[in-house]
Amino acid sequence: ISNSAMARAMRAVKDRNSFDKIHVHEEMLADSVRMSAYRAAIQRYVNSQDHVVDIGTGTGVLAFLAAAKNPRKLYALDHSKKMIKYAKAVAEVNGIANVTFIASSSYKFRPAEPIDVLIQEQMGYALFEEGMLEVILDVRDRCLKPGGRILPAKFEFYLEPVQLLEQERIPLIQEQRLYGLTFPRARP
Repeated sequence: ISNSAMARAMRAVKDRNSFDKIHVHEEMLADSVRMSAYRAAIQRYVNSQDHVVDIGTGTGVLAFLAAAKNPRKLYALDHSKKMIKYAKAVAEVNGIANVTFIASSSYKFRPAEPIDVLIQEQMGYALFEEGMLEVILDVRDRCLKPGGRILPAKFEFYLEPVQLLEQERIPLIQEQRLYGLTFPRARP
């Protein structure tokens, strides 16, 4: 088994139920800046001739925004059967019928036709914690037609240096002195 396959398997075990929790999705839906940006991008880049996939659809909101553009084919894909069931209920309540829901890992996704637009929102809180890069590169390489679009296609990541008050800082292991014990620097 390759290192990347092992990393995916370990992440899948660690995260297997984290996105089944509705509160995680409530936070995303409540982020008006994020939702406005996604809506504007979908309005601009999805059209009625497109084959579209929403990877990690969750509540289905991004797929539903794309559904309003009436694409030729629209897949809403999520590994969580619970979230797919919820997204189907949202679609039904809102009269949205042009979405094909698939409860599956993106690594198993095999569309009948090449994808024109890949929509995704797997950034998590630290941009890379959900394995977004691996997933998107895999789906891009297997499913996206040449010249196809990925939404979002790029990210700007900002870091701002901060300094904690000394009393808030957690000392490194080698700086610790506890009950007369000395701890050597940990080696990887």
